[in-house]
Amino acid sequence: MQYQSLQFAKKEDELEVTLYNLYTFSIPLDDVKRICPVYKIEKNSVDFEMKNKEKAEGRFNLLITKYIRNLKNKMSGFLAVYVHKNAGIPLFGLQFLGIVDKGSEMLEIKPITNCNMNCTFCSVDEGPDSSKQVDFIVEEDYLVEELGKLLEFKKKSNPAAQFNIWINPHGEPLLYAPILSLCERIGWFKNVGQIYIITNGVLLNKPLIDAFAKNKKVQLNVSISGFDDAKAKEMMGSTAYSISRILEMVEYAAQKMLVTVTPVYVAGHNDDQLGKIIEFVKKVGCKIAIQKFCYNKLGRNPIKEKSWDEFFAQLKELEKKHCLVLLGELGKLQQTEQLPKAFKKDDVILAQIVSPGRMRKDKICSAKGYSILVPGCEKESGKIKVKIIQDKYNLYIGKL
Repeated sequence: MQYQSLQFAKKEDELEVTLYNLYTFSIPLDDVKRICPVYKIEKNSVDFEMKNKEKAEGRFNLLITKYIRNLKNKMSGFLAVYVHKNAGIPLFGLQFLGIVDKGSEMLEIKPITNCNMNCTFCSVDEGPDSSKQVDFIVEEDYLVEELGKLLEFKKKSNPAAQFNIWINPHGEPLLYAPILSLCERIGWFKNVGQIYIITNGVLLNKPLIDAFAKNKKVQLNVSISGFDDAKAKEMMGSTAYSISRILEMVEYAAQKMLVTVTPVYVAGHNDDQLGKIIEFVKKVGCKIAIQKFCYNKLGRNPIKEKSWDEFFAQLKELEKKHCLVLLGELGKLQQTEQLPKAFKKDDVILAQIVSPGRMRKDKICSAKGYSILVPGCEKESGKIKVKIIQDKYNLYIGKL
């Protein structure tokens, strides 16, 4: 039995199983031996010496289904939920997971949660110091299949439309082990234009960049908010962050593919860094898109949010000083038809609990093919009555 996304290793009296390199759970070897006492374990396969191979595969897959409920993120130690096509968790309806369609040619893909950095300005509070308690990882096949259905739906109303896919999770997308395969498969859809990967760049290396560059639809957006070593470490919230290495990788990537450096301007924290980042971008020949820090009640907020007028004024000063256009015309996103709304605000519905949310006290429920986040739900299973309190863009939040 071969498993592309799973790796196996014996560890004392348990079979340690690793999913997508980052997640792990264990199966007691006694349970494995009950299938057949004679078996062979290799990195990506399990072989039982019995005639009925289908029976052995079925019983072993039942063990995986049983014990994967104990899945943990090796990096954070958090409980992790594997969202696959048989898990009962729809990929539409949640802001932090799956597929987000806000009615334009821009579609967001969120295959993973959690991050390897701890940015002081993170709008979604990810990373080692996050207050979150549960992580999520989406099965590649499930993600591609559901995206394909959405693209087919949109094609009916606008056959000529090209959709840009933004791989923009609440976390670091390069932690998603099948990221190359995911990009390749997304690129096969004829109505997909560009694929943007929003990354902090820490996991970039030359072979990975070379592999991305082979896919002409892929672009990298690399977040660099500090240029001096000490300031860069401070902004990223990690002493392990190496700005010199990130700059080396960006320069290498810029020779092979489209790269945009995306600093977040945090007034009073990195004002003196932006000019240095701009000069670097001019030198290596990539693009730059300076972002405004925006307050988020669920994020990290080191400053009070500045007005857009103040932000644009700062960019104008930088334009004059560095002779580089930073305030290009803001093109309006082309509107496209959205999936029909399943619920409206104030609807009271019956929904099935399918998973904890990012916090254990929150729950994800399912109804009519959508996921609904229900904060503060202590019930662990079954059906509950939920009042919809948010329905914008088919992103649903409910309350008991």
